[in-house]
Amino acid sequence: MKKINLIDFKTQSPIFEFKVRFFPDDYEALYVIDEYLVFFSYETTKGGLFLSDQLEIPLASLDFILTTIPRYDLPKSLGGLGGLDNSDETIVNGEKIFFDRVVHPHYGIETYSITNFNRKSHINPVLNQSKEIFKETMDGGLFDKLIEINKNYHNGVYA
Repeated sequence: MKKINLIDFKTQSPIFEFKVRFFPDDYEALYVIDEYLVFFSYETTKGGLFLSDQLEIPLASLDFILTTIPRYDLPKSLGGLGGLDNSDETIVNGEKIFFDRVVHPHYGIETYSITNFNRKSHINPVLNQSKEIFKETMDGGLFDKLIEINKNYHNGVYA
């Protein structure tokens, strides 16, 4: 189990910590930006830090969290190109959750839905909703905003 911190991005203050099994070592924290939950993953093997993928969901709707991970970035410990076992579960804030996988038809990347384990029967509506939120994120320019924030952060603007 890996400890992940939820951090207020602007103040860098920790909000809470939870444990998860599935994320690789370069995933270190969840950040809150403008009331959105944002998951940064950094790739360091090419000589510098940059935003390789992200997730976001309004904090008021934490029934599930959408993650976007390029297929080629998925290590075998995450299921590789074959996806995750839906029976795998972990604990977030004292509640069981599980992972499910869907390939976004337009962007062609793996999207992972994390939802309340007790609502497993509702997985199809959750996946449909997560795809719509992801599309709105990309079309609405939030991804570009996150990249800009990330660059400013590493250039010392938020240091």
